[in-house]
Amino acid sequence: MINPQFKLTVKFIPLILIFIFSACKDNEVRPVPDIEEEYIEEVAEPEGKDIMQTLKSEAELSNFAMLMEAEELPFYMTDEQLFTVFAPDNNAFPADEKMGEPDLLSNYFVKTSYTPEELLQIAVTDSSSNSFINSLSGEKIYLKREGETLQIKGSSGKEAKITRSIQASNGIIHIIDNSLWPI
Repeated sequence: MINPQFKLTVKFIPLILIFIFSACKDNEVRPVPDIEEEYIEEVAEPEGKDIMQTLKSEAELSNFAMLMEAEELPFYMTDEQLFTVFAPDNNAFPADEKMGEPDLLSNYFVKTSYTPEELLQIAVTDSSSNSFINSLSGEKIYLKREGETLQIKGSSGKEAKITRSIQASNGIIHIIDNSLWPI
């Protein structure tokens, strides 16, 4: 009698081989770009504050924090999961501007904590390539190294530059100079 685990293993061998050979397409090797220290600003150390507390304590992010509170989105801010937040600064939208759909706020959250160094490794310098990460809503956030800065672009086509990053107890906040989607 054949062991059931053996049967299961035999069934998955072709899938594993397909995965291995499809990953090595044309023997193409794409090196990760070197990260120079000048590209990376030092990330502010966490003071034990979670993302929501950090957003509230940063004057330049008060509009984004108010919007999150108004839409009751702090459920993203538990210490059980790490997040990356691309938070538009107050210049990106005035506090009295009419806000769009609350669901668009989840476009600014990624369910993994990405440091500036990690984002630069994902980003590409060739504008014909499309490096991206997915937001909580499933929207793509495209990453591109633009000289000494990291540019991001939403699926709406709007672009922003990361100006500063702040570490929180449950993730990292990247302050951006423009909104990627209408909020």
